Amino acid sequence: MSTQPQIRTWGAGVRTLRGYAGMSQIELAKKSGCTQATISRLETGSLKLSDGARVRIARALGADPHKLFPYEDDDVA
Repeated sequence: MSTQPQIRTWGAGVRTLRGYAGMSQIELAKKSGCTQATISRLETGSLKLSDGARVRIARALGADPHKLFPYEDDDVA
């Protein structure tokens, strides 16, 4: 898997979970310690996040970071 499709997949997952949680981008940004622009760019697939930001966003959404942001070599079923 190349990096760009992977980032788009991550963004779609974040957008979906954020919707299920009933959170706006601003609310997720505040809860995760990121900016709204970061959340927006992640959701559109135009930003690769640091490991720390991925963990904070996943936790803010109540998700397992390794499942929300799997790497190509992760064993995720």
